This record gives sequence, C-alpha cells and structure tokens, in this order.
Amino acid sequence: MNACLYCEGVHTSQFTFSQFLRGVENGLCELCLKKCLFIKEPYCLLCGRSLLRLSSQFIDHDICKDCAIWKTSSYEGMMTKNRSLLHYNDFMKEWMKRFKFQGDYALLPSFKKEWRSLFYQHFKTCSFIIPIPLSEERHFERGFNQSEALASLLPRQIVSPLSRIHTEKQSKKNKQERLQEELFSFSFSRKLNNEEVLLIDDIYTTGATLYKASKVLKQNGAGLISAMTLARS
Repeated sequence: MNACLYCEGVHTSQFTFSQFLRGVENGLCELCLKKCLFIKEPYCLLCGRSLLRLSSQFIDHDICKDCAIWKTSSYEGMMTKNRSLLHYNDFMKEWMKRFKFQGDYALLPSFKKEWRSLFYQHFKTCSFIIPIPLSEERHFERGFNQSEALASLLPRQIVSPLSRIHTEKQSKKNKQERLQEELFSFSFSRKLNNEEVLLIDDIYTTGATLYKASKVLKQNGAGLISAMTLARS
C-alpha cells in the first residue's frame, strides 16, 4: 500500500504482481479522488469546457459563448482545440496552490494515469510538445515551470521555441487586460515546418495565454496547434 500524495493517507488500491515488479506509481487515495471533478462530455468542442455546468444562454450550438467570441477575433483558427482533465474546483485550487506556488513537486504524479490517457485520446498524432514558458523572474521565484513538469509526464519530445515576456501575474488581470498584452516571443533557431504541436499549461481560464502563444507559433510556421491543460476554470 502507498501513501496518498496529497493527504498522505493510505492508498488502498490493489496492484497486480506485474505492476509491483515495474514499480507502483503513487497517486491519490480514494477519498481525495472523490473530491476531484473530471470533465466529461458534453463539453465545448473548442475549449473543452463542460457544457453540463453551463447555462444554455452561454452555449452557441456545441461551443461556449467565449469560444464563439474567439472565433470572430483576430485569433480565429490559431488553435484547433483545448482539452482539460479536471474542473478547477476547491480541491484543485488547493492542490494547485501546493504544487505551483508552494513548490510541492512531489504532487506531480497525482493524475499521471488520467493525464496520459487524455493525451492518447486526443493528441497522439502531435509531433512534439511545447510547454507554456515562464519569464526568468517567475521561474526563479517558483523554482520550476509547472507546465514543463506536466509535459514531462507525456511520451513526446519537448521543445521550447517560446520565450515569456515578464509581466504581472495573469491571475491578477481581467480578460480585456490579458487580450491587450504581448506575452511571448519566438526564440527557436529555425522556423517550424508545418508541424502539429501541442501546447501544455496548468489551467485554462480565459484562453488568452494559449491563443497568444498559438499566434506566435503560427506566425513562425506551425501547422495544427492544440492545447492540453490540467484544469479548466
């Protein structure tokens, strides 16, 4: 039996002998998993937001109204879709606080099995993975890039063609402020050659970060661009 990564209680799952031989991966106990809300269909075909939890007035056919607005902006077509694993509920806010802001890196494998399953379900044809970068100042402050950590759990090459321009934290800005701000520059040694790429980030909030990253990548030769995030607010 293993201790839960989050509450350190006993993990009661039963493992086969073959799993034991290759090493049991830690995870969350059943009590902690019950506090998680995994996103299920129906969801917005663009951003992956659950439509079950959304009033009909905020749904435009099979996409949410936020994505309908993105489709009429200059960012239309930059990103094919985002898929998120979990709702950003109270449990995930506390989990993210410990992982991202308090540096509890040991929490990383909490959702490894489900995270990889989401990848194989939607993104197995991508050429490589691009984590959303942090500015040098923010990286120094936190000690690691949470998006790079999440990307490391997936079976694809990780490349870093984007550099982050240091700004005030995105969580402190409204949607209009996020839209007006330049976030990324292209810092790769070559243009992308129409490759299919997957952006990785921790939380999808307004979509501004991912759309801005996608636009820079498109301007530098990327083909299909999708995104995968651990949580959707």
